[in-house]
Amino acid sequence: MSTIEDIAGVVESLRDEMVEFLVELCSIPAVNPTFGGKGEYKRAMWLANFLKSHNLPVEIMEVDDDSVPEGKRLNLVSRLPGSGEEGTLWIAGHMDTVAAGDLNAWETDPFSPVVKDGRIYGRGVEDNGQAIACMVYTLKTLKQLRLQPKKDLGLLFVSDEEAGKPSPCDSL
Repeated sequence: MSTIEDIAGVVESLRDEMVEFLVELCSIPAVNPTFGGKGEYKRAMWLANFLKSHNLPVEIMEVDDDSVPEGKRLNLVSRLPGSGEEGTLWIAGHMDTVAAGDLNAWETDPFSPVVKDGRIYGRGVEDNGQAIACMVYTLKTLKQLRLQPKKDLGLLFVSDEEAGKPSPCDSL
């Protein structure tokens, strides 16, 4: 059986990979169309492909939305079966961001995240890229240690959180 030290060791061993993941994820603009962006379709597809390439479960749910070039917004579901205890622990993170605002206020390109003094700077890194990285690397850690939660673990990577108004994705 794995201990908390085993889990912490795996997480620490994945540190550089997690940083790279977060930088790559946030290098894909995902500005909500309410703020003049094209949405998070490309980011969602990158994330779905990342999950698939690491043999992590992923289901893509499409929601029609004429405000984006693709005509649809994507939501991803990744579910790890539990050992039999009833219920699912759901954790959600959103893929869209607000606009970068005044580009002159940025020291660097907001969509080219940089690592400086042990921190990552870029649009969407904190809101909500870091949560997405935590969710993905929780799955990777559980898989690497061959740990199975008692209940199902369900991860939702959703679109359209930043709009602050009802959206087509709210019905999911």
